[in-house]
Amino acid sequence: MRLVLEKSYSKYYDTTSKDFSQKIDEEIVANTLGKQLGTQEYINRIVNNNPNIAQKIYRWVVDKLQTSNTIKDNNNNVTGFKSGRFYWEGVKNRFEKAYKASKNQLELLIRMANMKL
Repeated sequence: MRLVLEKSYSKYYDTTSKDFSQKIDEEIVANTLGKQLGTQEYINRIVNNNPNIAQKIYRWVVDKLQTSNTIKDNNNNVTGFKSGRFYWEGVKNRFEKAYKASKNQLELLIRMANMKL
């Protein structure tokens, strides 16, 4: 993946600069995270294993969705919406589904524990 990105970015950036390597690193992280956040299994794992991190990511996604996602022309008229909004709405929905499943699982465990008493 890195070589493909370096080749692509080399058309627009100086490959000898310190910023070039940093831009490639940032793109790799963004690409990987974007793919992972697209899967329900990954989000379930974060919610169940790293709830603090999950909450931070969820808040970031919600904040991102609250910013303007419109495309405007030179007269400031809305001409469309950024397609990324649909992706982030999906990520938000996957987090909410994982939180709900986690809550239901906890309630079931509590009920089972109470039945044993």
